[in-house]
Amino acid sequence: MTRGNGVYGEDITKNIHEIKSIPMEIKSTKNPLIKELANSSFEVRGEVYIKLSDFNAINEIRRLKGEIEFQNPRNAAGGSLKLLDPLEVSSRKLSALFYYIDSHSPLLEKIESQYLRIQLLREIGFFINSNVYYSESLNEIYEKISNWYEVRRELDFEIDGAVIKVDNVNYWNILGETAKYPKWAIAYKFTSFKEKSQIVNVEFQVGRTGIITPVAELTPVKISGSIVSRASLYNIEEIKRLNIAIGDKVLVEKAGDVIPKILKLESPADSNLRKEIILPEFCPSCGTKLKVRKSVIGLFCENTMNCKQRIKAEILYFCSKEAMNIQFVGSSLISDLYDNGLISDIGDLYYLNENQLKHLNKIKDKSSNRILSSIRTSKGNSPVQILIGLGIEHVGEQIARKLLAKFESIKNLMNASIEDVLAVPNIGAVIAESVHNFFQQPHKKSVIHKLENVGFDFSKKDEPELINNSLNGKIFVFTGTLSSLKREDAKMKVKMLGGTTSDTISKETSYLVATETNSAKYKKAVAIGTKILSETDFLTMEKIIDSLKNIFKLYGFEPLETPHVEYAKVLMNEEIDDVQKQLYRFLDNGKRDVVLRYDHTVPLARFVVQNKSTLKFPYKRYSIGNVFRAESPQVGRYREFTQFDFDCIGSDSLFADIEILQMVSHSVTSIGKQKFKIRLNHRKIIKGLVKFLNVTEQESVVYRAIDKLNKIGVEGVSKILFAECHFTQNQIDTLLEFILPGTHFNPVDYHKSFLNSKIYNLEMQEGFSELQIIMDILKKFEAPEANYAPDFSIVRGLSYYSGVIYETVLCDNEELGSIASGGRYDNLTKKFSKDNLTGVGASIGIDRLLVHLEKNSTSSVSSNQIRVYIANLDNSAITGSFHLASMLRKENFVVDVSSQIKKISKHFEYADAKLYDYLIGYGEKELLNDKFTVSNLKTGVKTELHAFDALKVFLLASKKDKLN
Repeated sequence: MTRGNGVYGEDITKNIHEIKSIPMEIKSTKNPLIKELANSSFEVRGEVYIKLSDFNAINEIRRLKGEIEFQNPRNAAGGSLKLLDPLEVSSRKLSALFYYIDSHSPLLEKIESQYLRIQLLREIGFFINSNVYYSESLNEIYEKISNWYEVRRELDFEIDGAVIKVDNVNYWNILGETAKYPKWAIAYKFTSFKEKSQIVNVEFQVGRTGIITPVAELTPVKISGSIVSRASLYNIEEIKRLNIAIGDKVLVEKAGDVIPKILKLESPADSNLRKEIILPEFCPSCGTKLKVRKSVIGLFCENTMNCKQRIKAEILYFCSKEAMNIQFVGSSLISDLYDNGLISDIGDLYYLNENQLKHLNKIKDKSSNRILSSIRTSKGNSPVQILIGLGIEHVGEQIARKLLAKFESIKNLMNASIEDVLAVPNIGAVIAESVHNFFQQPHKKSVIHKLENVGFDFSKKDEPELINNSLNGKIFVFTGTLSSLKREDAKMKVKMLGGTTSDTISKETSYLVATETNSAKYKKAVAIGTKILSETDFLTMEKIIDSLKNIFKLYGFEPLETPHVEYAKVLMNEEIDDVQKQLYRFLDNGKRDVVLRYDHTVPLARFVVQNKSTLKFPYKRYSIGNVFRAESPQVGRYREFTQFDFDCIGSDSLFADIEILQMVSHSVTSIGKQKFKIRLNHRKIIKGLVKFLNVTEQESVVYRAIDKLNKIGVEGVSKILFAECHFTQNQIDTLLEFILPGTHFNPVDYHKSFLNSKIYNLEMQEGFSELQIIMDILKKFEAPEANYAPDFSIVRGLSYYSGVIYETVLCDNEELGSIASGGRYDNLTKKFSKDNLTGVGASIGIDRLLVHLEKNSTSSVSSNQIRVYIANLDNSAITGSFHLASMLRKENFVVDVSSQIKKISKHFEYADAKLYDYLIGYGEKELLNDKFTVSNLKTGVKTELHAFDALKVFLLASKKDKLN
C-alpha cells in the first residue's frame, strides 16, 4: 500500500511481487520470535527505489528505442509502482530497503531497541540498509553525518540526508508525534550537490491557471546520480534576478536531490554568443496574446476555452491526489484522450466508455475497466474535493473548507456575489474576485452542467468533521418539525457521529425521528417495524452512547469492531433452536452460507482465537453496533437494534464477574436511573436441577422454556416441558417450585432450605457458593441491596453460558424486559478452536433504554486522564483492591484492576503493554498498613504513600501535570 494522500493509498500488491529483493515468505529458523511471526500478521515499512546503475541502463535502452528518458530515479520508481502491467514493472528493476517492523507479538515487544529490530528484519529475509549505526554520542552522530556528505557520491542509490531516531521504542509513545512527523526521529538534510551547466535555450510553458512559466534547457549534467537537462526558471522576475541569458554557464543543483534548480550565473557567454531571453508576446500553446496581471508576477494566457496545454493541465490537476484522486489517469493518458478528441474538459471524463479507451494504444480491457471504475468512484467525493478539483485560482484545501463552511454547498457558492465571498473570514479581494469570475464563465458553467448530468450533486452540503463513529452503520430518517434545531442541523449531527441520513423509509432504515404521527413516513415505519424516536430520544442518544463509552474506558476496556456477518454453521445447531429462527441467513457473493450478526459475543470469540498470540490477557474490550434478530417488532424490541457489549476474556476469577456487574450498575446509574434490579442466578444451580430431574439430554430446551417464563407464563412453560421434554407433572411441579416465586434476596437461606432435600447435589452446591460470594462482595462494595437479587428463573437461553448469569430491569418499567444482561461463558471459543478461553461479559440494549429514558446525565472522560493499573499481590487483599478501584473511579481516574494473582513482573509486563501511567501493587501488607507503592511506568520512579487521601492527592497532581 502506498501512503497516497494520507487518507487513501493505492493497492500495489501485484507490482510489489515483481520486486526481487522483497521476500515472499519468511526464512526458516529456530528463533522462537521468527516462528511466532511466521504464524501471525505483522507490518513492515520500507522504500522502493531504483539503483543508479539500473536507472542509467534503463534510460540507455529508452534512448535507443527513441522513447523519452526518465528525469530521475525517484519519480521513475514511484511511477513504476502505479503501472497497470506487472511485467512492465519487472523490467524497471526496482529494489527495496526496509527499516521498520511492528507486531502485537509479546516476544517482539521485548526487543526495545530499534537497531535490533532492524537487524531482525534482515534475519527474516528483508533487505536493510547496511549503513545503520547505533550511537550514544552526539559528537559521533555529527561525525557520521559529516562523513556521509561526501561518501554518498559512492552509493548506487540517491540519498538526500540521514535520519536520527531514538533507539528505545518505548519512548516513542511518550515523545509522541505531530500531524506531520514523529518527535522521536529527525531528518538531517544534506546540502545538494552542485554542478556547472550551460543554458542552451529557454522555452515557455502554460500552466492550468494560464501562468506562463519559463523553463531552461541545459547541456546534460549528472547530479546525484541522474542526468539533468532542464530546470524551471519560475517566472520573469527570476530571470531578471539571476541576470542570465542563453549561452551562459550556470550553477545547478537538485533541490532536495529531486528538483533541478539554477542557483546563480557562473559565467556569462561571450557577447557574440550570448542571446537575451526574449519574452513571448503570444501563448506558445494557443497563440492568444499574453497579458500582464497585477496580482501575478509575469505573463498570463486568458484563453480558458481552447488553450491546449492549459486544458490538459486543468484535467491533470482535477485527477490529482490533491483534488479528486482519480487513480490510473495521468498526464500521458490525458494527453492521448485530448489529442484524439475524446475529451475537451474535465466533464468529458465521465462520458468515456470502454470502446473509446480500446482505440488508444496500450490500453487493454482490464486497464480500461480500472480507469473507468476509478472515474465513476470519484463521483462520490466530498464537496471539498470537488471544489478543489474545479481548479479555481487561489483555492486550495484550506480556502475550499472556509468557503464551504460559510456557503454550505458549491451550489450556494456559485450564486454568491463578490461581496458575499468577501464576507468569509480571511478571504481577500483577489480570492473573492477569482471565485466569482470562475462561476460567471459560460464554458465553466457548461462543465458543471456536464458533471450534474452524470450525478454530481452541487447542492450537497459539505461533510462535517467526524467526531466519533458511535452511529456507524445507522441510517436516520426525519419527519415533522423539530423544535430545538433545524432538520439540516440534525442531519449534520448524525453525520458527525458516523451515521447517514435518508429521506425515505425502507427496510434498511435504522431510526425514524418523528415529531408527528400522521405522516406517510411514520405510518410506513410502524408497518415495517422501523424504530421510532422522539426528538428528545434523538438528542439524548449521543449522550447515552458517550456516557457508556466513558464508563468502559474508566474500567480499562478498549474498543473493538467486528464484522456484521458470521458463518451460519457457527450458530446453526440444535442446542439453540430458538436462535436459528431469529437469524437472517443468506448466501453472500462468494456463495458462502452466512448470517447477520446475532450478537457481539460470537464475533469476539472468533477474534480472540485468531489473535490469541498477540493479545494481552485478560483481554478487556467493548463493542457498539447493530445486531439483527428476526423477531416480531414491539416496544423496545426491534429486528435491528443497537447493542453495547463489554467482556473480559482470559480470567476465571469471580472478581472479573463482579467487575462486569459493577459496570452494569455504573452504566444504568450514569444515565439517570437509580431504581433498577440486577437479577442473578448461576447456571450450575439450574444444571444441578436438570441433573436431578434426569433430563440432561433436553437441557437446552429446559433453559429455553424457563427463559420464556415472563413472556408465556407458568402454563406456557409447562406446555413446552410436557410436549418437547416429555416431563411428568411431578417433574414440572418440582422445577416450578424451585424457580418460583422468582426472587430470593438471600441465596444462603434459600440454599439451606435445599441442603437436606433430595434435589440438592454437588453442582448446585458450587453454584450457590459462587453466587453467595458474589453477593457478599457486592455488599462490601456498598452496592445497594435493592439493586441486586437472586432470581432462579433467570437462565439466559444461549447454550454457551456456564457460570453466574444476570438480567437487569428498571423497577418502574419491568414490562420492558431486560436492558442489560450477561454472564460467564467458559465454552464459547470451542466453536473456533480446540483451546478454550474463559470469559465473562454483558450487553446493554440502547433502544430499550431510549424507550424508557426521560433524563440522562453524561460523564466526561478527558484524553488526558491518569490511567492506573492495580496489581493484586495475594488473595487476602483482592477484595480491598477492587474497593480501592471503585474509590479511584469515583474521582474519575481510569482504573484496570487485576482479577488474578501473578508475579509482579507479569503485572508490570501487562501494564506496560497497555500503556498505563501508574501501577499500584496491593497485597496483605498494603491492606494492613493502609499504604500504597505507586510505580510511574513512564519514569520508573516508585513512590510510597500512606492512606487513600495521599494517593488521591498524588494522582490528582499527576493529572494536573499531564494537562500542562
